[in-house]
Amino acid sequence: MGGSTDFVSIPADQITAKEARLPLGWRDACGSLLVPLNVCRHETIYATWKCDDFRHAYEKCQYDECVFSLPPLHLAIESSN
Repeated sequence: MGGSTDFVSIPADQITAKEARLPLGWRDACGSLLVPLNVCRHETIYATWKCDDFRHAYEKCQYDECVFSLPPLHLAIESSN
């Protein structure tokens, strides 16, 4: 589960993030997926059902980043003994 090796982070480049007016706190490993999600949200006036694919991709990236950054659970249990 934790420490997966198949997660590849693709942050938004600085120019794209600046043009999309992404706050600094949101310019993480999944920033390149947040830009099209925000564009879709703006164009559809936040109609949530119209941007589901973008939102799902962004949330999956956030989840994968979290799981990847956590140490494997079995190593944490062994080190506590």
